[in-house]
Amino acid sequence: GRINIVGKLSKNKSYYLKLFKEKLSEESHSVYFVENDIKSAGKKMIIALQREGYLQAQLLSTDISFTKDNYANINLQIDENILTYVRQVLFRGAKSYNNIELKDEVEIESNKPLRMEVIETSFDKLELFYKEAGYLEFKIKNKNASVIQYKPGQPYADIVFQIEEGPKILVKDIVINGLRKTKKYVVIRELDFERGDILNLSKVTTSIDRLEKTSLFSKVNIKSLEQNTSKSNRTIVVELE
Repeated sequence: GRINIVGKLSKNKSYYLKLFKEKLSEESHSVYFVENDIKSAGKKMIIALQREGYLQAQLLSTDISFTKDNYANINLQIDENILTYVRQVLFRGAKSYNNIELKDEVEIESNKPLRMEVIETSFDKLELFYKEAGYLEFKIKNKNASVIQYKPGQPYADIVFQIEEGPKILVKDIVINGLRKTKKYVVIRELDFERGDILNLSKVTTSIDRLEKTSLFSKVNIKSLEQNTSKSNRTIVVELE
């Protein structure tokens, strides 16, 4: 069959044709497609364009006709609309770091085209930055499309992270649960932290890895007794099975 893509487009039609075929192949691994496959592929193509910064892209129409041999002729009409650029990156709720410091930790640049993939990577980078600094209960409250704030018809958007830092966790005491034959000192020497330390993600994962490699325990978990409170000084519980 024949595929024809028309409308307000910024790139060569071959680009949209390739994108549509990719989305169509995701719908079915067969050489045969039903009408729902074709419509779904069209919608996915628009989502892909939106993720590339064409936030206001629309699929205006999908016309499908079949030949006598059951081949589909597909006509898609698209309004790609304008490419959205990043105006500014903001971090609401930040207390320990300023906007400039936090912006250095993410990959989003002002005055560059908005890319959803870059924003998603920035979620992970921001979370890692805080957790490595000891804010193990750090949360991004709008880890979805609402992080993008824009007005329809405008060529720019603000990226606004709504964050909750939580306390920086300090090791006040260490409690070990689940010991049977193994001595406490054997566990303590495998821990990558001690009393008075800032507890960060690396220290937790390293400690778990070390304890698991001893082959003395089938399960290891490390948490704080005062989890999800505003307390900074915590009793760290090492749970063993």
